Amino acid sequence: MKEAHIDLGAGLAVDEVGVLTEPASSEAKSWLLMIARAVSIVFGPPIVAAGELLLFTRIDPTLLAGPMVVALPVSMILIACLFVVGLRLRGRIASLNLTARHDRPLPSFFATLCSAAVTWGFTSSGVTHMLTVLAAAVTVQFLALTVISLLWKVSYHSAMVGTLLVTAAVAGRSDILAPLGMLAATVVWARVYLGRHSWRQAAAGFATAGVLLVVPRWL
Repeated sequence: MKEAHIDLGAGLAVDEVGVLTEPASSEAKSWLLMIARAVSIVFGPPIVAAGELLLFTRIDPTLLAGPMVVALPVSMILIACLFVVGLRLRGRIASLNLTARHDRPLPSFFATLCSAAVTWGFTSSGVTHMLTVLAAAVTVQFLALTVISLLWKVSYHSAMVGTLLVTAAVAGRSDILAPLGMLAATVVWARVYLGRHSWRQAAAGFATAGVLLVVPRWL
């Protein structure tokens, strides 16, 4: 049986038993908010960095033959996360989400050092030249993000999904460009929808991935 509703205006209504109901638009917004939060958590920078490493192993399967080569990036990702936790415990940053712009430069610079360590490890291990160059480009990208963060709040979520997309493009993985493009668009939307960043900040973060197109030409 279809429920009867009395329209009160302003998007409010009372059902047949006198219970005030929220407008459908509010329910839709609630779902969108949940989706945006889930996307931001699941596809945060550490997880996307792990995805980048997984893509590296698909580009050069010989990486899996040298466990220490894979262990280095994994350990650097974990150490970078623990560094942020340590800063929070010591009161050096306001939150683990790094919501405030002034909380970002130090963790970003540390991530730059971790990325540089991965580049050094790849160079020393003699992995595919492309991977070494891409690792170096990511280091330059993090350095650029660090400098930008000194003056402006830029989206690291957007930067990392941009890195994943550009890496796939450089490696010629056209078979996964479409899903990665959809992922990148979803993450950018989520950050803006949650009010964490403006469209300009999200676009700027994504644009830093262009470093992966420029740096390889120098190396």
